[in-house]
Amino acid sequence: MDFLSWRMLSGKSLDPKTMAGIVIIDEIEQHLHPRWQINIMRLLQDAFPKIQFIATTHSPLVASGSEHCKIISLKSGHAKENRNVYGWLPEDVYREIMGLSEQRPSKLNDVINRYGKLYEKQLINKQLSSSERREFHSIRRSLGQRLPESDPITITTKINAITDYLKKANKESQCEK
Repeated sequence: MDFLSWRMLSGKSLDPKTMAGIVIIDEIEQHLHPRWQINIMRLLQDAFPKIQFIATTHSPLVASGSEHCKIISLKSGHAKENRNVYGWLPEDVYREIMGLSEQRPSKLNDVINRYGKLYEKQLINKQLSSSERREFHSIRRSLGQRLPESDPITITTKINAITDYLKKANKESQCEK
């Protein structure tokens, strides 16, 4: 609105298709619903085709919704141009572009890791002690109640445990040769 008011006060055309210039927006996602975040850059580019928008964001939705935008990340004062992340899942943008390796609270990650260790032990030893079995089922029940049904954590935890088990078994068989 500020941009348009300056145009109006100067007596210049308010036709967005003819406006030219550079607009800088800090934290463009602020106060926007996620549906708007994923579309904001396209909407601005469509509405103001001759304006160059430079925007900062911490929203993976803004980044993954930006088809024709350069994504430049800053780390310790150094700029790095990244490949286009259009259509990426938010967790992939967080991990690959924003450097956020864990997206869950560390306390919950500890519980998930414990679940994986118990599953791996059950896989290797074929048996858990009665207290471990109770803990395993308690963790699984807790994760099922705490996380949304669509969260794949129990499946991916099991897959990771099986993968680790197979890697260890493969190393052991290579050592025996």
